[in-house]
Amino acid sequence: CGDCDAVISTAPIAKVPGLSPQKAEGLAGGQVKVPVKVLNNPGLVAVGAEFTYDTEKMTFVGLESGLFEADQFSTSVNNGVVTVYVETPSPVNVTEDGVAFYMVFALPENAEALTEYTFTGVPVERRNVNEDEEIVYVEVEGGVVKVSCPHAGELTSEKIPADCLNPGQIVVKCVMCGETVTTEIDPEQPNALGHIDGKVVVTKEATCTEQGEKIVHCERCEEIIRTEPIDMIPHTEGLGVQTKDPTCTEEGVLTYSCEVCDTVLRTEPIAKLPHTWTDATCTAPKTCSVCGTTEGEALGHSWKEATCTEPKTCTVCGATEGEANGHSWKEATCTEP
Repeated sequence: CGDCDAVISTAPIAKVPGLSPQKAEGLAGGQVKVPVKVLNNPGLVAVGAEFTYDTEKMTFVGLESGLFEADQFSTSVNNGVVTVYVETPSPVNVTEDGVAFYMVFALPENAEALTEYTFTGVPVERRNVNEDEEIVYVEVEGGVVKVSCPHAGELTSEKIPADCLNPGQIVVKCVMCGETVTTEIDPEQPNALGHIDGKVVVTKEATCTEQGEKIVHCERCEEIIRTEPIDMIPHTEGLGVQTKDPTCTEEGVLTYSCEVCDTVLRTEPIAKLPHTWTDATCTAPKTCSVCGTTEGEALGHSWKEATCTEPKTCTVCGATEGEANGHSWKEATCTEP
């Protein structure tokens, strides 16, 4: 915002295409091939650049093919300025970067080892074109050429003791540049020492439902040697809970679970309840008043014989059977009915 400086919006800035010579090195009296990379390639079909170098320190030899073919190069050299122009009939790696071409320089015989020579680069206007025949601004960087050390002077030897993974080594370095010239296995320590079990760290505690985990470090180098499982811990059995009530026909169930994870560990039966009996009657056997189970037989009636006026009758329940016998009449006399 022009008034308060608050950020209203943001937008990406397009990456600028560029030619970037990579650092290269070679021995005095020899040649150095410098890769010139194209970065953020927008699909260039033509590239133009100028590189300026010190003619007393390097001599330009020529160009070699990269993404662009050598037969498409046009170069001119004038007082330490190399003008490079490359044109190709089709886009080169439109979506990919890579080495556009290589610049080859010769180093003088008397070049001092480890010396670095620099050169600068600038784009050639209107020479960088994309596949749509549009002029593209391309940044051109400078480069560095280093004179390699011939390792012809004094050398020093250093012993590196064996460790868990590597045998002992004898490293020979150049005193002048400090670079390693050769590396050999020390015959006194031709084998790696191997790991030794050391500190154990629990990374996951075991529970009664899941294994835990621990890592074992090497006592010597402290590297992680391996990962091991930790056995599950036993369940903690709680008090039994009656999960099914007993009746006089079925057992109940007592369930024992883990106090920690609620896993059912075991069950026990609960004895059946006794029947609630009603006594047998003349017509019904002994019967449970809860479930209706019967036992034995009915008692049967205790009959009292029929009389003149009453039928056969049970003295217990009052049930009757048949009819009364009726009277046996004696004929009336002069004095009795």
